[in-house]
Amino acid sequence: MRPLRITLVVIGVVQVFFGLPFVVAPGLYSLVLHLPNAPAWTSWFFVMSGARFLGMAYGMFLAARDPMK
Repeated sequence: MRPLRITLVVIGVVQVFFGLPFVVAPGLYSLVLHLPNAPAWTSWFFVMSGARFLGMAYGMFLAARDPMK
């Protein structure tokens, strides 16, 4: 039971680690991914991806409270 809980928390932390920058600075990822001439809608896509990462992190943290449930 403990390894499962640890795994869920680690996955949640990783999701937060990748989700927050996508939401906070979506335009920066265009440059990080070497897309300097990316269309304007890519920022929207990055924010939506970041929201998905943060939603997954929330779910992982909820599951870590009682993994067998």
